[in-house]
Amino acid sequence: MVILIFRSLISPKLRIYVLAVDGEFAGFVSLMECLRHDIQKGDAIDVILILSKWKHETLDMLYESATNSKIIRGGVVTKHVQQALLTQPRCLVTVTERASWNFFLSEVQYADSVMELPPSLLALRDSLFQELKLANDEYVLMSVYTKDYERERNPRFLETVRLLETHGDDLVEGIDFIRSQNLGVVMVGSPDTGRSRVLREFPRLAEFGKLGGPQEVALASGCRFFWTDNVGAWWLIAPFQRPVLHTNFHHKTPLHPTAGRDLYVPRRYMTPEGKTLSLREMLYREGSPNKAALRGELVMIRNSPAEIVEAHQEMMARIDGSWIETPSMRARHNHVVKLYSNYRAQPLHPMRIAASFLERHEELLR
Repeated sequence: MVILIFRSLISPKLRIYVLAVDGEFAGFVSLMECLRHDIQKGDAIDVILILSKWKHETLDMLYESATNSKIIRGGVVTKHVQQALLTQPRCLVTVTERASWNFFLSEVQYADSVMELPPSLLALRDSLFQELKLANDEYVLMSVYTKDYERERNPRFLETVRLLETHGDDLVEGIDFIRSQNLGVVMVGSPDTGRSRVLREFPRLAEFGKLGGPQEVALASGCRFFWTDNVGAWWLIAPFQRPVLHTNFHHKTPLHPTAGRDLYVPRRYMTPEGKTLSLREMLYREGSPNKAALRGELVMIRNSPAEIVEAHQEMMARIDGSWIETPSMRARHNHVVKLYSNYRAQPLHPMRIAASFLERHEELLR
């Protein structure tokens, strides 16, 4: 308090942002991208308090530079610093609070500029290209959902995500297809362990870097697109606005920095009697379909290897400009857009669902 009193004689109140991210990487990046937008529009922040002990050292460094502020995480010692700052009189500090669920609000706005890498990360990226035999925009980053990540960071959610774990065998054909297009594949995020193991040899982050280290950020800035099997590691590319292919994805997604360029292959659900739920039924169903599947009330249907390969074909064609949309494809997509636009429970981005997937499963459009 004494320090802040003397500070107040020559400076405005200390401006503090509190971000409650609950250990979620996605929540951290999404909220920081919102702050980047606010600062670009003229706001100023002195200190950002992240209510989580889990650091991402490289992104923390980049965001400190981009926001011209100090980031303090909730570690063993630093959580007491956070508490001390938050208990100061409001005549000395201003406090703004945001939580992970904020990015489901309609007024959320993200930074519209690509974050620039400092020379040190650009040099690291060049060295990784040589080490991993890659070239800029000639590789796909990917990540899988493994229970080990939740076991470490969010053990209370472990049972609720049991059915969401990636089935590595289902991704093998997708890996093979990417390689057949003369593109490299690199896995970042948590290692593919247990059921999520993909039985193909290709570079994995654990072999040349670490979770939260500079290597995954450097690679995220130059990939052709990111392939995520329903896991939040894809937020690595949000500051660099690379497109994302989402497989085995939830049927709801909020607006996010790459939303207009992303492609989705959602999970499907059916009743024990064999009736497949439509998108409308999933949207308006009371409670989560995933939780209903855990209780045995529904059966979850994961994306097949063929559906995943078809989505990759469309994603690559859209990126290189060779994609041709037929009138029937456009009509199906417009139906999806209308469905999501009419959903008033919370603001949702109308997902661009893979055209081949909608053609295969027209029951989704009932």
